[in-house]
Amino acid sequence: MLAGVFAIGAFAATSVRFDPASPEIGPFPADALTVFDTSQKTARRINLPLPDCAVEVSACAEVKALNELDGFSIFPRIRVRFSGRVDVETLREAVFFLALDNLSREEVWLGPAGKLIGINQIIYDPETDTLYAKPDEVLDQHRRYALIVTNAVKDAEGATVDAAPEFLACINSPSDDYCGGLAAIVQPINEMIRRFGGTRRIAAASVFTTLSATAWLEKARDLLSGFPSVAAPAAAKSVFTVSDLQSILFKRQIRASPATFEDVQVSTALLQAVDRIAFGTYRSPEFLSAQRLILASPTGAPVPPPASTAEISFNVFLPSSPKPPSGYPVVIVAHGSGDTRFGMGFAVAGTMAAAGYATIAINLVGHGYGPQGRLIVTEKNGSVTEMSAGGRGVDLNGDGLIAGSEGCSSGAPVWVRDCLRQTALDIMQLVRVIRAGLDLDGDRVADLDGNRVRLIGFSAGSWLSTMVAAVDPFVSVTVLTAPSASFIDGTRWSAVNRAALVAALAQRVPPISPNKGTDFDDNYVLRDQPVKTNGVPGAVQIQNIYERWEWTGLSGDTLAYAPHLRRSPLPSVPIKRVLFQIATGDRTLQTPQNCATVRFAGMGEWASLYRHDLARNVASQLPDDAHRRIIGWWNPASTAGPIFAAMPAPLITAAVQRQAAEFFGSGERCGFDQPCIPDVNDIVETVFGRKLVETPQNCPEGPEFLVP
Repeated sequence: MLAGVFAIGAFAATSVRFDPASPEIGPFPADALTVFDTSQKTARRINLPLPDCAVEVSACAEVKALNELDGFSIFPRIRVRFSGRVDVETLREAVFFLALDNLSREEVWLGPAGKLIGINQIIYDPETDTLYAKPDEVLDQHRRYALIVTNAVKDAEGATVDAAPEFLACINSPSDDYCGGLAAIVQPINEMIRRFGGTRRIAAASVFTTLSATAWLEKARDLLSGFPSVAAPAAAKSVFTVSDLQSILFKRQIRASPATFEDVQVSTALLQAVDRIAFGTYRSPEFLSAQRLILASPTGAPVPPPASTAEISFNVFLPSSPKPPSGYPVVIVAHGSGDTRFGMGFAVAGTMAAAGYATIAINLVGHGYGPQGRLIVTEKNGSVTEMSAGGRGVDLNGDGLIAGSEGCSSGAPVWVRDCLRQTALDIMQLVRVIRAGLDLDGDRVADLDGNRVRLIGFSAGSWLSTMVAAVDPFVSVTVLTAPSASFIDGTRWSAVNRAALVAALAQRVPPISPNKGTDFDDNYVLRDQPVKTNGVPGAVQIQNIYERWEWTGLSGDTLAYAPHLRRSPLPSVPIKRVLFQIATGDRTLQTPQNCATVRFAGMGEWASLYRHDLARNVASQLPDDAHRRIIGWWNPASTAGPIFAAMPAPLITAAVQRQAAEFFGSGERCGFDQPCIPDVNDIVETVFGRKLVETPQNCPEGPEFLVP
């Protein structure tokens, strides 16, 4: 891609503007917009100029949140401004990143210093003559990079773009540490070009440091050894034989004051291979404030232990098959947004039990409705057991209601960052409870095998599971169904959830005016597409706001953790076996963003692609959104009941679930680098007449895979 970057060209009057202390001019990002902070892992802290906080209230809050971070995004949206119009077709080959030194030696298999990384997702704004772009790959955390702009860029008349006087003064007569550091990079490169007879030069450059995205969760994980790893029964009777159950009633709290409840019958219809259900609790360190935020702490210092713990409720499904001597291998379930531990856990437990796995589920932070909810278990002999339903929802917006996921998202600019970090820690504490010997029936023998803990996550649960798998050394095999990176990109391209970002734009202070009727159009571009010349008024402003939100949320985003699954493991964490279950026809989290997760992880051969488009060609009555395929198009704990339970939908769910269950055993029968993705087409071929589950050579990320 970068061949020919330094080819011979002509002189031009158009230049690359240079003011590293100005984010609007740049080149951006630049360490000129940081201050030294020895309490940070990078020894830096972001120091962006604040807008007028009395007027730009929302922008001010966003910049203040960024100014707590110890570096720039690991997937930064660069900004390069020119003094005049340029030929956009020359941008891709003329601008790139150069990897410098990594500020930490803890991680292994990082890219070498000197590595060149091109740009992608390129947008040119003719109104300001500004280039915006993303790196061609996610950058390493806590590392220094140079952003290089060469005079291979041509102006509108075909002449090469020149360096601005300010840039030449910076590198030839450095007046501060930033320019001195920049000169130490630029001058040797230019000298090397001269020696080889080239006339290309660096027309502008910046040096910047990426943030320590995973530092907080790693440090919080290390605190878990100081908390008891014990569980307690949820009620006087906490273990129930499935065949003895008459009903399970979930009285979910839907209003805070006065407390109001809604009755939902939890279906046990899918638990054919499950013998018993057990209900219990354990305690996990609680870092969240009343506003559902985790207070910022320096990345170079230990995370202060919290003053309190939270009681976490769980349900366990034990198989009908005989228990192995070391206990059942166990699958931890991380459900999707709006679901509860009575949804996905009940939906997949039967398939897992048939494969010999116990299943355990908890509520994500902000899920399960209000904390006063109750669970009422009635047996066929008439006995009734009542216990807490373990709801973790809160009324954050003050309207008196507690919605299905209220208390997970704090809204812009943090969004789900702290919800996922806290829940990831809760799951890691659960892993330690299991490893300590979880005795569910009181016979003083562990019922679950602490050395065979697996993890499955769906939708938002897959974001969470990516974080846990990357950070916890004790979870070796993970299945991610409908993953997406990043949260902002997954939402901006969603045909279902995009309204959340639209509403957040409208609620800003001052509000942003819609630029597409009553809607917003950010005119963004997917990967590997031609350079887009922006012609939509207001689109660039929206793009830049989305970028700030993504940057702020990185420490709780799949984007930051996916590279550590296998490509560059974190300290003391082995590489992981991960199955990425993606689908064409997923309208909620679109295929290109599913595939971005796979690419960020560097695990293209570990992806399984379900072709919902081909399935609907045969069975047009199938739902138009493939998203819910792992749990079926119904919810065992939903007032809606069966949303779509008719054939052939259950066959698709059966195939996806069985593939996950069989993959959990792959580490015991397959080599280190062998994905061994199970072929489950036998389940669907008899009805659909063709294979629907593929292992693609190239995960599809183009616009043709977006569905309305």
